[in-house]
Amino acid sequence: MKTCVLLSLLLALGCVTINGAPVEHGGIAPGSCEDASTKAAAELALTKINQDRKEGYIFSLHRLSNAHTKRHGQNGVVFYLNLDVVETNCSVLSNKDWKSCDIRSGNTQVYGQCKAAIFISKVHRVVRLYKYKCAIRPGRVHQFCGGCPGLTDHSHDKVQKAVTQSLEKFNQQSGLANRFALLKISRATSQVVAGRKYHVEYTIQETTCPQRAGADEHCPPMECEFAHKGFCKASLFHALNDDEVIEVACEIYEPEAAEREKKLHL
Repeated sequence: MKTCVLLSLLLALGCVTINGAPVEHGGIAPGSCEDASTKAAAELALTKINQDRKEGYIFSLHRLSNAHTKRHGQNGVVFYLNLDVVETNCSVLSNKDWKSCDIRSGNTQVYGQCKAAIFISKVHRVVRLYKYKCAIRPGRVHQFCGGCPGLTDHSHDKVQKAVTQSLEKFNQQSGLANRFALLKISRATSQVVAGRKYHVEYTIQETTCPQRAGADEHCPPMECEFAHKGFCKASLFHALNDDEVIEVACEIYEPEAAEREKKLHL
């Protein structure tokens, strides 16, 4: 079995702390990236990392590239892991299992690495993610593709127009009780297709304004824990004759507070 190389930067400054990590030093042993328990720990760590992140896209595991272990107590093990990850098409707001999300493909792939420390006690059925730190970067485009989508600046006027008009279209057609407002543009691309097509992805949040309110009304975001959030994929097609077509599809997610109340009720 292949033995992984030493993980030296796991506990570097800048890691996100979830639970207090063990304080004792020494006793860390190299692990195997092919070990079934280590692989399972890597999958659990990535699941908890995705659950903790508040914006962006769910990560999928590409491979486990580094592992060390340390005994903790009589029945526990702390796994120190390097996870090579790839970005999926699922928003973190969806809380979907990363295994069910499609990996982003094409010239706009995003890769990254997460360093994590996770404690697992099978006897007591305890899993705690102590620390993690993730860094992502766009993938390299190895060859020119004239008709392929390429990343576009979020401030581009056509991107802004695509967001504004698609969100208004959603608000008019949603049938939901309240209007939604833009939270953050998470991705924008453009491509040449007998004109130019702009694809945008963005998150939205429920406001205090009823659905019948006009687009020019001031609609503050709903701040209570039962406010809904959503994720939209939209496009603006600018044809050669200057005609423009807007398309939009949004997913609205139940807030965690509502899910908790539902479980308590059941």
